[in-house]
Order: sequence, then structure tokens, then C-alpha cells
Amino acid sequence: MKKRVFIFIFACMAMAHCGGGGRATGGAEAGNPPTGFRYVEGDVSDANVQAQGSALMKAAIEDCFADQIIATNSQGTSTTATVDDNCGFTLTLAINKSYAVSLVSDGAFVATMIFTNNPNTLPTSIMVLSNGASAVNLGRIFINLSNNQASPEFEPSSQCDSDDDGEDDFDDEDDDNDGTSDDDEEDCDLDGYFDDHDDDSECEDDEDEEDASGDVLEVSPRDGEDNVDVDEKIVARFDCTLDELTVTNASFAVTDEADQAIDCDFDFEEDQTEVQCDYDGSLTPLTVYTATINGILCEDGTPVENIEWSWTTDDDN
Repeated sequence: MKKRVFIFIFACMAMAHCGGGGRATGGAEAGNPPTGFRYVEGDVSDANVQAQGSALMKAAIEDCFADQIIATNSQGTSTTATVDDNCGFTLTLAINKSYAVSLVSDGAFVATMIFTNNPNTLPTSIMVLSNGASAVNLGRIFINLSNNQASPEFEPSSQCDSDDDGEDDFDDEDDDNDGTSDDDEEDCDLDGYFDDHDDDSECEDDEDEEDASGDVLEVSPRDGEDNVDVDEKIVARFDCTLDELTVTNASFAVTDEADQAIDCDFDFEEDQTEVQCDYDGSLTPLTVYTATINGILCEDGTPVENIEWSWTTDDDN
């Protein structure tokens, strides 16, 4: 049996995009996955928890830092892989779907996996799985227990090719060849699953409506997300260049469950399509927070849609 992590680490591992291939230690048994499925493999050994700098210390961990890997699709269906004696795991997952992936030890939550699906969208807890000739190799899973997040050595999007055009999804600007740039794809219900891969979207089909600016494309944390770090960035990305003067604590409001407002200083990306709420200190553990957008304008005067989403912070242990 794998042992639980029992001391937290103060190191933060960088989440970089890398190419990957091959099969991880503890990989799938010989043979191919069922039609329409792919293996997703990785390594959660304690060697992947590293310390850097004199003020940091390596966590005291025995064996593997997780004993189960759980992947949950947009319909709420979960697939679980048991970590083997070599700290390897293999998930068997249906392709052309999206998954939230979490790490568990002795039944307790350890960390959420964070992915970079392409260079221009937000880092996300959602992995998109599509076509590929071999298993998806996540490689070593780097874990940062100070914020309960983990990142793969190799990004899955660099090993997928949704439209079979020979260019991997990470680099393909329209990875599903639907005529909409990946930068402009929308997560209309803000649950982290982009509409093209959301089997349980609560949004109405608006394909016949006239296209207009003013949409919120994605947010972080995502709506309904649990175990969110108390220092997590609060970010929204839009399909238009924003009028910065209209982004205020009234038009982009963040409140806790007691309706106490968080004071945001807003930071904009260079193209003014992405805004981040920077706040002093940390959010309160085990608390529901709600962000509300109401009154923001695009640079051309088009109103941005009014929308809200909520998430719950972790216990900060």
C-alpha cells in the first residue's frame, strides 16, 4: 500500500510545455486500448517532489505521493487508476472528451492536475484527450503541496491531434478544424470544459445567432471547482479588447459567502483581452467565492455579457 504524504512541501515546480513520447514506468499491459480509447500514463514517485533554494525543504514522503488517479469527464463520470508498486499508473479513457484529473492518497485529496492545452488559453485543471497513435505519456508528475497542484512533465495536448492533420493540438491554432481559432473557443458555462468537448453544457445552442463581441471565453478558477488554492489567481479571458476604464471592483466583483467584497487591483494582458484580479493576502479557507461581471465594455463600446461563477477554496493545510 502506498503511504500518504505527511509533510507539506514549500517548493513550487514550474509548469512548462514539453514534447513527450514513449511509455511511463508502470505502463499499460501489453496490447492496445479498446477502440475509441487511449491509455494515459504517468509516474507519481516521491523523486518528483523536489526542493530548490536554501529556504526550501523537500517533503518527507515514503514511496509514492498518491495511490489513485481519478479522471472525471464533463458528465461527472469518473475513471480511476490504481498506482502500482513502481509509482506508475495507467488510465484508460475515451477520446474526444475532456477530463478533470485529481490525485488521491488513502482516500484523501492530494492535488489537482494543471494542464496547458495551448499557448494562449489559461492554465486549466481540464485535460482534453483526442486522437493519437500511442499512449499519452504524462511522464513525471511534479507536485507542489503548498497549493495542492500538480503538473505533467509532458503536456497531453502535445501528444494529441484532434483533426488528424499532422500537427499536435498544442501548436495547432485550430486543433479540431471547425473554423474557430482555439483562442476564440468558448466555455459558455464557465465549468472549464470548452463547448466542443462539453457533453453536459447548460448553454443554449446559439450557432444561428449573429456573432458578436462581448463573450467571456473562459475563467479561472472554473465554475463549481473545489479545493482551489487560497492564493489562486482570479482570471477572465474575453473575445474582445476591453475598455480598461470600465473594469472596476463594481463591474468585476469578487465576494465571499458572507457577501464581503475582495478588493482587486486589475492587471491586463498586453492585448487587453485577459484581466486578472490581484488581491492582498490570501482567500479564506473552505469558503465559497463568487465572481460577478456586470458592466464591462469592449473597447468599441460593445457590452460584455453579464455573468457569474463560484468556486470553493481548500483547507490550506
